[in-house]
Amino acid sequence: MEDNELMNSLSEVVKEHQQLVKRALGIYSVQVSELINSQTKNNEEIQHLLDGLLDFCFDDDFLLLFKKVCRYYYPINPQVTVNYVYRYRDLWDENYQYKDNEEGSSTID
Repeated sequence: MEDNELMNSLSEVVKEHQQLVKRALGIYSVQVSELINSQTKNNEEIQHLLDGLLDFCFDDDFLLLFKKVCRYYYPINPQVTVNYVYRYRDLWDENYQYKDNEEGSSTID
């Protein structure tokens, strides 16, 4: 395969990825709005949505949706919400460092 063919092929993959993210954003935006508007307190439903959003949090628009759901969920289940924030940081936040201190508890830098 020539360099031009490889670049064209790679360019197509990138375009398809961007289209997928755009379609997913439309779907997840509706789901977030419906969840918040319904004022659901269903832990399983909220966590399922947060799990899906985490997969796309490399995208700033998805990160905004993730934060919106976390803000909604925090009064309902603060500990689980904090765990989702930690999961986000582990997956996507390059500046986040999680350390165990000498007393056995964890700190965030």
